Amino acid sequence: MSVAELQARIDSLSANILRHKQVLKDLECSKSAAQRQLNAIRDPISSEIFIQCLSTRPRPGSRHAPMILANICTSWTDIALSTPSIWAAVDADKPISDLASLLDIWLSRAGSHALSISLPTNLLGNIPAVVARHAHQLQVLTMYHPHDQDGSTFSAALQHEHNS
Repeated sequence: MSVAELQARIDSLSANILRHKQVLKDLECSKSAAQRQLNAIRDPISSEIFIQCLSTRPRPGSRHAPMILANICTSWTDIALSTPSIWAAVDADKPISDLASLLDIWLSRAGSHALSISLPTNLLGNIPAVVARHAHQLQVLTMYHPHDQDGSTFSAALQHEHNS
């Protein structure tokens, strides 16, 4: 075989490997979604308990619900992921490593639920791009200055109707 033929074969094999990796990834996502649906059907009481555990201002991070609940065990992770309503509101009030990625994942878990997002202006960074990706679901967006000159906070909210 010539060098060109071997390179073409390697390129073809690489393309096939990439296609199969994507198929596997899609299958894993489908299985995960089916598992979440099954968990929601089998254990709707746990989903309701998770909903009741939320504070009025859910915060991203491993020490706050719903993240703390999702990190208990595999079953609880499945329940948390099969309960999109617990991901529909978020208050990112503190700096967190890679907040934009975390926020994007959080909001994606909300499924088609209307979203309520609260953000301090000092954490914006590339957050506007994340919010823009979920704008079709956005019901309330609150931007606030964490410390105004007199120590008070300022809040402005954008609200619109969300049709599910």
